[in-house]
Amino acid sequence: FDNVCTFSSASMPVLNAGFHPYTGLSNIQQAVHCALGQNEMSFQIRVVGAAHIGKIAGRISCTHCDTGQRRVVHGDMGTWSCEICGPDTYISAHPVSEARSGLCVACPPSAACVNGAPPIFGASKVTGEIEMELPDVSNGDYVIRLALAARLGVQASKIVLLNQGPQRRDVRKVAFMFVAERAQMPALASQLTALGAVLSGDIESMGLQTEGETWENVAGQFILRA
Repeated sequence: FDNVCTFSSASMPVLNAGFHPYTGLSNIQQAVHCALGQNEMSFQIRVVGAAHIGKIAGRISCTHCDTGQRRVVHGDMGTWSCEICGPDTYISAHPVSEARSGLCVACPPSAACVNGAPPIFGASKVTGEIEMELPDVSNGDYVIRLALAARLGVQASKIVLLNQGPQRRDVRKVAFMFVAERAQMPALASQLTALGAVLSGDIESMGLQTEGETWENVAGQFILRA
């Protein structure tokens, strides 16, 4: 065939994403690489096989990474990108920027670390679910957590999604776990309920500290002193 765009002939990177069986939407999540020393980058998107959809262009700010993400430098390409820390780790610097790359370090045993955010000592958790409308492109955990946080008035970094299976786009039931300091949790749990969340079970404690245990924050990293 003539004039057919393929992975090898495309003039810009091509990403292949299938369509969601329930929503009929295609969700592409791609890490953005920013040029070293630059504060923003330009992008262009074209939909292959859909000439009626015009070119989408814009700019992305390249100043810092989100909570729980570290900065990774790709020296061979002269770029850097953000990478989320793994389970039970936290970022040692916040906000992460070109001057502060951050490291993913192990969470203190007596604390709770959620989505790479700094440790929460004396933490507790609640689980629940809520029915809500989500953005059209909402198959990714990050997008859902942002929408859920906006709905419930809490920080997205303190939300963990539970058992997210494919559901219809119009109304979706989102199951979640929310983590916060123990002293704040009763008021926050009441807030979640008032905003439509159905909580399951009681407030549970996480990562209890032993008597006399002291952790010191040294340049963003928590060190056990006693």
